[in-house]
This record gives sequence, structure tokens and C-alpha cells, in this order.
Amino acid sequence: MHHDLMVIEDGGTRVLHVAFTMAIPAPAEGRRTRPDEAPSTMTNTLVLGVLTDTHLAPAGSPPRGFINPYPFDQSFAMLDTALDWFRERDVDAIAILGDLVMFEDEASLDAGMTRIAALGTPVLIVPGNHDGVDWEGAIARNLPNQETPAWPTISRALDVKVEQNPERWWTGGVSLPEDGPAVVLSHFPILSVGDFLIAAGFPYAGDATWDGSTEGLAERTLPVVAISGHVHIRYEVVEGAVLQLGFGALIEPPHSAAILTLGEQDGAFAAAVEHISVAEHQVERLPVISEAQSTWRFVDGVWARQ
Repeated sequence: MHHDLMVIEDGGTRVLHVAFTMAIPAPAEGRRTRPDEAPSTMTNTLVLGVLTDTHLAPAGSPPRGFINPYPFDQSFAMLDTALDWFRERDVDAIAILGDLVMFEDEASLDAGMTRIAALGTPVLIVPGNHDGVDWEGAIARNLPNQETPAWPTISRALDVKVEQNPERWWTGGVSLPEDGPAVVLSHFPILSVGDFLIAAGFPYAGDATWDGSTEGLAERTLPVVAISGHVHIRYEVVEGAVLQLGFGALIEPPHSAAILTLGEQDGAFAAAVEHISVAEHQVERLPVISEAQSTWRFVDGVWARQ
């Protein structure tokens, strides 16, 4: 597997340009996968281990929950299990989609980043609305000099602002190439999925106000894969050139970790995702809409599921 690496700095957004292809069958829900269980039909692949909404918290933190309760006492153990899986699968980089911590405490932020850095893999990380501590300082202390894959272009929404009473969020800073596919990492969904998720019977965590940098994404002629967390629900939606993949939270059932493989398949840009659970759970309803494994290809300007 060969990867060219290139980093473009644009207004605080690091852009990754990469090219590749791959399709991975998903493991059964709740079962970890060995490397030899993931045959690939893609070429020139970039493989990302994806985590979001880990909500790491100090011992003895008061109970919280959203769709289901948060087992704070297991938060660091679940992170370690997910990172072990990424190590076994030899991912090319790790994508952390925000809300690494729950209560904005520096100790949990440093402890989480230290664990992630110990994997020795490039880390692509964006802040969430719960990460309101010294985010840039934590990055400098724990994840310095991170190398970003070069293809496809990866852009991260790094500008997150939170206002209390009432709570509102602003984000943006996305910059995309004009000559190839792109991947956008954000804590908040780029495409609003509020009506979709509420119709499915789930609560909705709300949208952020974007800065205009994502306008016109759906009208692009080149593919965009937008990956995000925040809503704690696993889903997939398509609008024009944008394939938006929503990833489930690590902190609440089904305690999700995922691998996203980007590449080329039969001459087309492709994205394959598989989700697993890293801990046991017993709840009445899981916040899951999409299947545990899927592969999409961008053919003739349209995303098609395989």
C-alpha cells in the first residue's frame, strides 16, 4: 500500500489530499474483527480508524446520558479497546470527531490524547462542543507535529465556538480542493439530519451554525465524504455529491468504533465503512439506523450503495 502525504494549511484548516479504494465486510454487531477477516477489493486505500463522542470523564463523575446512559467508569477502558482494534487492523490514521471529554477537564483531555498518541499513528482530530478547555494547548502537549495523509483531500472543521444560555454552536473553516475527492471531518453534521432522525424516533442534539465554508458542497461535481458525530446515532445520508456518514458514540450503547476505508474500486472513488461495538450493552433500543457495514461508489456524479 502506497500513500503520498501532503498538508495544506488554509485559515486554520489542515487539508489532506489522498487517493485509494477498498470494500470491507462488516463484523457481526458486538464482535471484534481480526485483520485476516477483512479482505479488500479496493486499491490505493486510506484506512481511518474513527471514534467520536468518547466523553471521557474523571472517576466518580455524576451520571449522565442522552439516548442511553453513559458508563463513565468504563470510558477509558472502551477507548483502549477501540485503539487496540485500530492497532490490529493497522489503520493509516485515526480520526477523532469531537467530544473527546465530557466535562471540559484538562486531565481527561490529556489522558485521552496521550492514549491516542501512543498508538504511533497520525491523528486527525476536531473539537466538539464539550471540548471547551485549552484545545490548542492540549494538541501541542500531546499530539505535536502530526503528519496528515495526502489523498484524498481531508479538511477539518477546527473552528468551534460555544455560547451558553441558550447553548448555541458555530463552526466552519472547511477548505476543499477543486481537482479531486475530499473528506470533511466535523463534530457537527454538515447536512442537517434533524427531521430524518426525529422521524425515526430519536432525539436530536441540534445543528451548528456554519460559517459559509460548506455552501455549495452538494452541487460539486467531485465526491465529498462528510464524517461527523454529535448526534450519537449511526446513519448514512446522501445529498448530491455529499455522502454524510454519522458515527455512533463510544460512550453510550452500542459503544461504537468504526473503520472507514477510502479508495478506488472499479475505476470509481469509493468509501467503505464497518462499525463494531467495543463493550457489552443491554438497552431497549440502540441508536442505529444504517447497517454495520456498507460500501458506496461515486459513479457518473452520483453516490450509489453497493
